[in-house]
Order: sequence, then structure tokens, then C-alpha cells
Amino acid sequence: SSGMIEADAVVIALGPQSEKFLRRYGVRPKIWPVKGVSVTMPRAAWPEAPEVALLDDSRRFAFVPLDGRVRIVGSAEVAGFDATPDPARIRAMTRRVASLFPEFPNPEAPEAIEGAELWAGLRPVRPSGTPLIGPAPRIAGLWLNTGHGHTGWTQSAGSAARLAAMIGSA
Repeated sequence: SSGMIEADAVVIALGPQSEKFLRRYGVRPKIWPVKGVSVTMPRAAWPEAPEVALLDDSRRFAFVPLDGRVRIVGSAEVAGFDATPDPARIRAMTRRVASLFPEFPNPEAPEAIEGAELWAGLRPVRPSGTPLIGPAPRIAGLWLNTGHGHTGWTQSAGSAARLAAMIGSA
């Protein structure tokens, strides 16, 4: 709001918004918003829950124990920029969890679990599955760190260090 800021290097790390932002500068990174859902509940609602994180590729969900809570994540839906939790997708995910853990509370109505939080968020996904880390085409000083999909938080520190090294040596 205070006007132009001069810079030698600018990094675009806007997740699913990267495509929209870069398009106006003629850069088309092919990044789509893909909605993922989660259910977070107090551990007291599911005391038998695993104590360690796990990923079940065949059932397409992951489980993460948190401080006093547990989180189940999964699903991938191409829904534009709509980040509204889809109850049907959440129920499908909790049914898959219950197929492995029959003691999971109320997989048919996870929203009824006391203290449960249903959430959806958009992941920046590229057709190749690989993120863009490096210089943008055709625009000197513009760098990209985006398109990480569902592994964005996991890869963020490594991607930032790699990009910083690239910018430093440019």
C-alpha cells in the first residue's frame, strides 16, 4: 500500500494462489488447488488411537498424534478454490480409518464426535507432482518455491534452503 519496493530477488511462495498471481506476468506454472480434508479430535474421544504417526497408502489417509489430540487427513478433490469441508469426503475418510481401527468413534458422523474439528485446505498441486524451486522463466530476479502438493509443510525448510542457495549463487 506504500508503493513500489525495489528488490534484486523476489520469491513467489503462494501455494495454490501462485498460478493466479503469476499468470498476470506471463508465467504459467500449472499449479492447481486440490482440496484435502481433516478431522482433529481430542485424544479422549479416541483413547485407543495409535501413539505414532502413520500413513496408509492403500486406504488413502494419514494419522498424526498431536498434543492431546489426534488428526486424520486424506482425500484429494479438484474443487477450484472452494475450501469448504465436504461432509461426504470426510465420512468416506473416517470409514477407511474405521476399517483399520474398528474402535474409531462414529465414522458415519465424525462431526458428532465431541470436540471434533472438520477442516479443508487447498494444496498447490502440479501435474508432474514435483514442486517448482528455482528461477521463473523470462523474468530476471523472480524465483519460485511453490507447487509442493500435500508435502508442502514437510518440504518447506529444505526447499527454502535450496532456493536461498540458488539465489545466493546467482
